[in-house]
Amino acid sequence: MRLSDITDFLPTLGRKFKAERPVPFKRLLLKNFIRNNHGSRTIFSVTGGHPSRGSKASHAKSPKSLFQKCVVKARIVKLGKEGRKAADLHLKYILREGVEKDGSKGVLYGPEEQIDLTHFQHPPTEEPHQFRFIVSPEKATELDLTSFTKTLMKQAEIDLDRPLDWVATNHYNTDNPHAHIVVRGLDKNDKILRMNREYISYGLRNRAIEIATKELGLRTDSDINKEISQAIRSERFTSLDSQIERHLDLDAGNSINFGPYPKDKFARTRQMRLTSRLERLESFGLAQKTGLRSWKLADNWQRALRTMGRRNDIIKTMHQRLNGDPSKYNIIDSSTRRDLDVTGILRRGLCDELTDKYYFIVEEPTGRSHYFESLPGTEKFEEGDVVSVKTAPEKWLKKADGNIYEIALKNDFIYSSDLHLTNINSRSINIKTQNGVKQISATDFVESHERRVKRLSRMGLAEKTSEGWKIHPDLLNQMKRRDIEKPVKKFHITKVSGLSLEDQVKYRGKVWIDKFLFEPSKVVLANFGFGAEVLKAVSLRKQNLLNMGITQKGEALKRALDKLEEQNAIEEISRQRNLRFRRMEETINFKGKMRIIRAQSGRIFASVVNDDTREFSMIPWKKELDKLDRKELLLNMDKSGNLRIKQLSKTVGR
Repeated sequence: MRLSDITDFLPTLGRKFKAERPVPFKRLLLKNFIRNNHGSRTIFSVTGGHPSRGSKASHAKSPKSLFQKCVVKARIVKLGKEGRKAADLHLKYILREGVEKDGSKGVLYGPEEQIDLTHFQHPPTEEPHQFRFIVSPEKATELDLTSFTKTLMKQAEIDLDRPLDWVATNHYNTDNPHAHIVVRGLDKNDKILRMNREYISYGLRNRAIEIATKELGLRTDSDINKEISQAIRSERFTSLDSQIERHLDLDAGNSINFGPYPKDKFARTRQMRLTSRLERLESFGLAQKTGLRSWKLADNWQRALRTMGRRNDIIKTMHQRLNGDPSKYNIIDSSTRRDLDVTGILRRGLCDELTDKYYFIVEEPTGRSHYFESLPGTEKFEEGDVVSVKTAPEKWLKKADGNIYEIALKNDFIYSSDLHLTNINSRSINIKTQNGVKQISATDFVESHERRVKRLSRMGLAEKTSEGWKIHPDLLNQMKRRDIEKPVKKFHITKVSGLSLEDQVKYRGKVWIDKFLFEPSKVVLANFGFGAEVLKAVSLRKQNLLNMGITQKGEALKRALDKLEEQNAIEEISRQRNLRFRRMEETINFKGKMRIIRAQSGRIFASVVNDDTREFSMIPWKKELDKLDRKELLLNMDKSGNLRIKQLSKTVGR
């Protein structure tokens, strides 16, 4: 066969394609992440656990550095007697004024449009607990926080395999916008909801990271470098410090030796970051360079960093509240041992939103401000009250100890609530307080003693028995000995004035701001914050006193104001009760029933009222008169002008 006999063959080529580009690794990783998230597998492997408590996500591996960051704080609140009361208070707190973007009140949302808060505010007795979460994505400002939270809770329902009853609200009043979520301990089918510890600690956070990464994409190199740069400079414990911990040789005395210079590029980068952090710790006095590539860390360096971070957070909080002089900020904590005596305006706020733990700030008019992690007794006071905080000795021996010992002494050193109730033989007890006599039920009175016995048992001075409590025979002497050997001091808070600064300006009597008139050169008032408010009030007070015709100064001013307040009290009683006032020097004998009168300034007067003659008289107040309140008295004045008081009745009047 000749070549010409073969049919001509011309191959047809396909169209020319552009050279194929390699897919960037980040895009490929994100593509796989999204695809896998919709399938049966997620980017985080999950195994084991109870299927209805979050096993699908509870054992998730920690997310890699390219994924979005999200912090999830969790708390399980037991709904006992106190827990049920606190449930409504927690809702009120998270919905308070000033948390929305425009500074308005928080807005509540849930899985449905209509929200029934009944069981959130007043949980039923069969509901054992309540779950509370704070979810804070790193880039919350780039997310629709409400949509994000709803998606997260839908995923939680899938993980827990049950419909959840939850509500949430967003807070934008901090540097990190976040969502507060409250989940009932009963699901929508009224079945008890339980969650694996791992799901609470890691699973929900990893779900939040998945959702944020799907929404915003992977973190950029710029994001990661910025985070590392902040961690190197930070005055708190950071992720870099955790890496340093893992490299420490504790046997060599908190030392770290990096060894030979690494050949691997990534290893060199990691080492450079840790070296930069160690240099920063050296500037804090928490590390010392001992060689070319070795360091020694100070004892308790981790605790020092955490304390430093906590202190910085407190100073930031104080500055946001006061906008004062940071050099005059004073932080009082459990380690504070020095005596304290400060007077100023009370500020308060939550230092832990999850546990509803409050902080307290007392801002003095001099510009100094004192931050208290806790301050017992503040529940009686409102934000803006002028208070005094002093360090005072706290006795180990309490009045209740004497009552407990008295009951025990009669019953072979056995104390019980039943024995105590029998000994009282009354339905109520009159208790003397700072504001007078208060009546409480005998049951409540005995319950307070039961709590005291439990505290004594922790001191080894009482022991539980089948009959009640076996009390230590030498209880009272043991407590007195502790007062001598182990003296305790505590902060005591009292209200300086029941009047606002505006009311003090106009008050007809001696008030707190008058102290700056009595001795004007003794205290230098600040020209900012509370000091500026007091300066303005003092200036207005001067003018008001002139308008009242009071021009005296020093001690003469004090006497004039006291006389004015007494006259004001006399006129008030006379007008309210339609009584005629009678001065004691005008009569030899005066009979009537005593009443304690408390002025708005806090000053106490004693009035004696004769209902038959429709007259009343005023007598100088003494502490001893407290026990004569509502008693029939006979008053008489001797020739020398000395007042004599005689009690006529032994029973309390109606």
